[in-house]
Amino acid sequence: MLKHAVVNLINYQDDADLATRAIPELIKLLNDEDQVVVSQAAMMVHRLSKKEASRHAIMNSQQMVAALVRALSNSNDLETTRVTVGALHNLSHHRQGLLAIFKSGGIPALVMCIQYVWKCLCVYMEQFVKSYAALRERALSGDRGVPKGTPGKRAKWHLVIRSQSKPLDIMSEVFKAMKVLGFEWRVVNPFHVRVCRKNPIGVSYVHMALQLYQVDYRSHLLDFKIISNISTEGQIEKKDSDEVGEQSKVHHVLEFFEMCAALITELAR
Repeated sequence: MLKHAVVNLINYQDDADLATRAIPELIKLLNDEDQVVVSQAAMMVHRLSKKEASRHAIMNSQQMVAALVRALSNSNDLETTRVTVGALHNLSHHRQGLLAIFKSGGIPALVMCIQYVWKCLCVYMEQFVKSYAALRERALSGDRGVPKGTPGKRAKWHLVIRSQSKPLDIMSEVFKAMKVLGFEWRVVNPFHVRVCRKNPIGVSYVHMALQLYQVDYRSHLLDFKIISNISTEGQIEKKDSDEVGEQSKVHHVLEFFEMCAALITELAR
């Protein structure tokens, strides 16, 4: 037991020393004009803030906390916002951390962050309202939504969000968020998941596919795609008893966007 205590003490000191040596350079990177550099630095600070020793080293540096708050205030990237808020959240577990955040003007920055996340969600909701209105109009006019000249094909509703995190980190956050929301899922591969959620009012299920794509050497897109027909082999085995009408399909699209909004909101926390 004494041996383990000594090892833990050494590891604790190593974490503290590592963070102390890294802080000056991280402050410079957080103040960089390149938002990609700022994003990478914020991710590193977020990782360090998860360990107690390095967390204390961060909160003891008022310049570091101020740099975090400044990065949060200047961020227009959802991923940078997420990891920066995550680091500040970890610091806020300690009175000293709360005081450092307050002195650095963290409260107004966090309020603006809430408004930014809400604005992002509003963009998705605006897309939904337009899509819903068009779909409802087609349903009322009797148009089945099948483009002429392409029989049997239907438009697929989907959304995407962009991230510069590592692919496994992105999927890890997705799985955590789905667990919090009570979603059911089936893994097709590490970067492709079939998801369903039961309607709390009725007995129907909403289905969608989440798939991660690499767009360049540092960016990935998480695609949210509606699944209207889930009887295909290899997908989640949830079947409707009868073929739903056009009005039901409209509600299915509505529930899909609600499902996306819930997941995006959870990922932004």
